[in-house]
Amino acid sequence: MRRRGEARRIDVLSLQEFERSLDSDKLRHPSQLFLYNQLAVEHDRLTRGSGDPSGRFYGCRDADGLDCIAFFSSTRSLVLGPGSAESGTAFRRIALGKERGFRILIGPPEPTTALLEGLGSKARIDLDRSQPFLCTEAPLVEPIEARLATLQDTAWLVRASLQLNEEDLLISAKTVDLELLRTRIEQRIGESRTWLVDAGGRPAAKLEIGNEGPAGALIEGVFTEPSHRSTGLARRLVAEVSRRLLQESPRVGLHVGRSNEPAIRAYRAAGFVEVADLRLALLLWK
Repeated sequence: MRRRGEARRIDVLSLQEFERSLDSDKLRHPSQLFLYNQLAVEHDRLTRGSGDPSGRFYGCRDADGLDCIAFFSSTRSLVLGPGSAESGTAFRRIALGKERGFRILIGPPEPTTALLEGLGSKARIDLDRSQPFLCTEAPLVEPIEARLATLQDTAWLVRASLQLNEEDLLISAKTVDLELLRTRIEQRIGESRTWLVDAGGRPAAKLEIGNEGPAGALIEGVFTEPSHRSTGLARRLVAEVSRRLLQESPRVGLHVGRSNEPAIRAYRAAGFVEVADLRLALLLWK
């Protein structure tokens, strides 16, 4: 008897498959904003023949051609594109082989669930949840004084990031490489990717601009000081930064845990609508 996923072939994407994927309707869907942008970046790198890759793209192929794409990033994340459960199962060989060790897995429920089942006892699932993806092309903006972060904000941003990791992803601050976190924060400050709102002369809310490209821009790392929550700061900051991004991007997207109802309400009030339900898992390899 043929095992589920056995007939499927896994290999790195060819240049022709990159080009066909960029014309694919399912990868042009707003929920695939991050993956599409990464495809575009890697396609440009391949056609120029220079630059460092940000990760590795694999395709799962069946008798009808390419069914699903997987992106293993250099930051230990695995992003799955739309596809069948059989493709998710077939990616097991790569996930347990040369790409073993990724910490974050996110993608549509069907292939993501199948891959998690295929990992079996090789990895412990520390977090597993529904992760709605929301987008806007016309945010509901209310006036707010937002500013770009400076290096003087680094200490606050480190503390905010640690607290956000604990509250949202259940990642203990004791397990975080503080030097690496600080370096990443300073890099994003230097790239003008971190925005703040002050209250009483001190930072009270922040967000970061992540992935950007032809599919749109991604907002991430939204955080509000506990003493300023339920005041609309994050909602207004997200809407204001989205307005700025939409001057050059076709849409702005973000994702959030399904159980984080206050955040979902805030994003909807800022003009975002849910376009897909993804699945997010954090893994610890044994």
